[in-house]
Amino acid sequence: MHRLIRLMACFVIVVLLLPASTAKAITLPPSFLETNIASSLGPVTGFEFAPDGRIFVSIQTGAVRVIKNGSLLPTPFVTLSVETTQERGLQGIAFDPNFATNHYVYIYYTTSSSPIHNRLSRFTANGDVAAAGSELPLLDLETLSAANHNGGDLHFGPDGKLYVSVGENAVPANSQTLTNRLGKILRINADGTIPTDNPFYNTATGDNRAIWALGLRNPFKFTFQNGTGRMFINDVGQVAFEEINDGIAGSNYGWAVYEGYSSDPNYRSPLYAYPHSGSTPNGCAITGGTFYNPTTEQFPPIYRGKYFFMDLCSAWIYYVDPSDTAPLTPTAFAAATTGNPVDLEVGSDGSLYYAARNSGGVINKISFASPVDTIGVYRPTGTVFHLRNSNTTGPADLSITFGASTDVPIVGDWNGDGIDTPGVFRPSNGTFLLSDSYSNPATLTYSFVFGTPNDTPIVGDWDGDGKDSVGVFRPSNGLIYLRNTLTTGFADFQMVLGIPGDVGLAGDWDNDGKDSPGVFRPSTNQFFLSNQVCNCSVFADYTTTFGSSGDTPFVGDWDGDRRTGVGVFRTSNNTLYLRNDPTMSGFADIDASFGVAGDLPLAGHWPGSGMPGAGSAAEAAPTFLPKP
Repeated sequence: MHRLIRLMACFVIVVLLLPASTAKAITLPPSFLETNIASSLGPVTGFEFAPDGRIFVSIQTGAVRVIKNGSLLPTPFVTLSVETTQERGLQGIAFDPNFATNHYVYIYYTTSSSPIHNRLSRFTANGDVAAAGSELPLLDLETLSAANHNGGDLHFGPDGKLYVSVGENAVPANSQTLTNRLGKILRINADGTIPTDNPFYNTATGDNRAIWALGLRNPFKFTFQNGTGRMFINDVGQVAFEEINDGIAGSNYGWAVYEGYSSDPNYRSPLYAYPHSGSTPNGCAITGGTFYNPTTEQFPPIYRGKYFFMDLCSAWIYYVDPSDTAPLTPTAFAAATTGNPVDLEVGSDGSLYYAARNSGGVINKISFASPVDTIGVYRPTGTVFHLRNSNTTGPADLSITFGASTDVPIVGDWNGDGIDTPGVFRPSNGTFLLSDSYSNPATLTYSFVFGTPNDTPIVGDWDGDGKDSVGVFRPSNGLIYLRNTLTTGFADFQMVLGIPGDVGLAGDWDNDGKDSPGVFRPSTNQFFLSNQVCNCSVFADYTTTFGSSGDTPFVGDWDGDRRTGVGVFRTSNNTLYLRNDPTMSGFADIDASFGVAGDLPLAGHWPGSGMPGAGSAAEAAPTFLPKP
């Protein structure tokens, strides 16, 4: 039986029969939140961001709704006469690469007049509505016999060509022939003509020369990755598997010979396929998918470049790493989304948006609230990291034992998951001992030698890869040595900054997504901060006076602006003083009593304090004054 026939009926049944009280709140990683952008849209099938930021929403019954400046406009962009049996209707929207000047919008829909077929037309926008009489049909596909497996997604590729996904109309044999365009990915020029470099241009005939790939069942959604141009195709399966396929010209994805993985060299096996039962995740129909590569990153670096995807029935969002070797490994991101989710996109603001048919038809946004760094201290007596979830006076929220009493404490995001975990530098032999664990006691994850005895450690993300690494400051000569990997080896960068007796530290002083060194001069209570990471001698880009004689310096992003601020710990009154702006001298913005005499200050993102991670490409780089 064709699964999506049943599912389209279920759309209505679920809405009518489930009481509102049964809806579950979405489950997201810490510090992520969901916001409703638009509701009561009707049977939504997808959406697309216009180059100017507006959201155009495709409604199965024929309307294209517009969300502008966060509000749903009362007048649709266009309302078309469409045939809506089962999966038929208005499906896909795309914007011309030159939309700013030509205002072209492309729409895929099922015609209401006989013979019933799917059509791709171009419209010209006039503000927030389509110009009257501007429809220009570009593709009229084969006459439909069944009402399901329509495909209907549209995207311009990095080559400027328009790609179109077309289902096999519930006729499996369609997928393996070059005599029709069903069960295929098509590639055409923006005016509807066929590029002569299409892979089957000299094999197929007539309109079928538009075929770019074949062997698909119902390629409901596909997308291109910003930067690489890589295409992933989400193909809805039949009775066993849902597929994510690597979109490559001329490929045959094997339907209806098989579904799921195959070793047959005549077909391209999916990068990832999940079953309908028996393992996690499972589902019934893969729908939206998107790569997380926005111009402005909002999510923590661990999500950069990942491919997010969703399932119609299971209402979850998982992601895979496209750089891994197939079969890819899924990681859970969200559970209990609004029911029957159908599309997933990344906005220019770096948020993840999705469309769902339940609750009357909605567009929701998943965003990341950049947390602040919060304070902590290391107590050499007992070798305990005492961590607090807010920058206020109070007891420790979390205590972790790690290291030895003669070690110098550090913390960092060693694995890129956005959570800072303990580490120590052993000055007796120049060894770093780091943990990815926040259990008590923490377990050792990394051990390596870098630097020489009596160096002092610094922590930062020197290359913007989202993971902290280490460096050392050599008090005897004022040199800084930085390494990009958590392994024994030579420095990747050697810098001259400061003088003997200074204290090394690091942070993202200018919010460029990378950390860079600085020094604190105890004799003058001055921070000298550089925005550069290089093999060079540098002068400070910022010089800030903060603190009093005898204070111990440390750093952190105290206000969540993704720029590292400065701080000091005053042992005379066990108070930590924090300043948000690292570029200007002044009084503390925050002060909190925490710790006891002999403690050493530190700061970071702890479990329970608004994890995970900073919303920029770099960790906030907590760094600390070593033990005297």
